[in-house]
Amino acid sequence: MRVSSISRSAALWSWSSVPFNQQPAVELGPSATAGTLHATGSFSPAVDSEEEAVFRKLDELLTAVDTEARASCLHLYGAGGRCFHCARSRQNDSDRSVVYALDGRKPVCLNLLPANCSVLSFGVNHDFSFEETMEDLGCMVHAFDPTMGVSSFRKSRNIHFHSLGIGSSDAELGGFPVASLGTIVRRARVRPGTIHYLKLDVETSEWEALHQQLTTGGDLLRVQQLNVEFHLLQWSPTIAEGEGMKVPRRNEVSRENAVRFIAVVEALQAAGFGLVSSDPNLVCQDFEDGCLSFLYDTHWVNKKISANRS
Repeated sequence: MRVSSISRSAALWSWSSVPFNQQPAVELGPSATAGTLHATGSFSPAVDSEEEAVFRKLDELLTAVDTEARASCLHLYGAGGRCFHCARSRQNDSDRSVVYALDGRKPVCLNLLPANCSVLSFGVNHDFSFEETMEDLGCMVHAFDPTMGVSSFRKSRNIHFHSLGIGSSDAELGGFPVASLGTIVRRARVRPGTIHYLKLDVETSEWEALHQQLTTGGDLLRVQQLNVEFHLLQWSPTIAEGEGMKVPRRNEVSRENAVRFIAVVEALQAAGFGLVSSDPNLVCQDFEDGCLSFLYDTHWVNKKISANRS
């Protein structure tokens, strides 16, 4: 099956008000049998040709840079970040050394940031290095994370922390308060007009939040730069000396979820967002001629918003 045929399968999942996690699974053929977990950190489930085409399509959507969007980003800068864990180098399977992985650094197109820019940052995890960098660049920053065990506070003159998460509705998720982007924008009193940068590092909640915004034409369409960590599954890597990262065999991306993910990313593109950069995680799930990462750190530019600094 050619990749171009996947759009017809994805179309079976109609965009509606039904929550993302309640959308019906798309029937694409027989289920895959058990696969193989490699010591290098990749997982190889047994897949059929149609499943491979789905995985290939999803990987392409999350890695293929949009030339128009990339051309609008004249100066790509890495903001924030800390050494959060160490990971084994994958350049040489025989290499048992570890390398320091900088977690939390996010790309920013500096030429697209005007004076007095506005930033919404979801997912802090006690590391304000990104938010502090954006403040240094002249932005008003609203940071959100309900999991840190602290109440809302003003961290500095231009950084406001909110003990609140983002979701598809105003509710509780896993015991933590979440709200839709529209509610959050009103509560934080984000000024009208363009939201110059929105960061989503929210451990799989990005799918629900994006689905809700893309189906309702919400405040996401005001965002000029969008950074999203796309989590294709929840996984807990373990690092053992000489073995590197491993993922439990039960964790794999299903074709049904992959089709749902495809529909979300295609809707993001249809809304005007073009991919500027992508950093796939080293831990991935093999298919015949590629490897579907379990996490993609992606940066997008809204091509429908003028690139003029104003």
